[in-house]
Amino acid sequence: MEKFVVDPQGFFRVLWTSRQSQVATMVLHPGQQSSGGLEAHDADQVTYCLEGEGTVTADRGEVVLRRGRLLALKVPACCRVGPAPKSWLKTGTVYL
Repeated sequence: MEKFVVDPQGFFRVLWTSRQSQVATMVLHPGQQSSGGLEAHDADQVTYCLEGEGTVTADRGEVVLRRGRLLALKVPACCRVGPAPKSWLKTGTVYL
């Protein structure tokens, strides 16, 4: 068993990895995006908004992500995350 304090610092930080899953945090500044285009993942992902507001653009549409909201994406899914104008976005994601 491992315990972590979730306090996102920096762009992308992996907190924990196993053979089957990974836990990471991400911090995006106003105008910054998680990637240049839609990014494909080989795992289902569950993203929780810790602070701020932003948009998740996926191959299936666009969703607003605000503090306290959770978004689940099944494989195959491609997505890009970005903060709302003038807002930071801090997220925690579990890849399964």
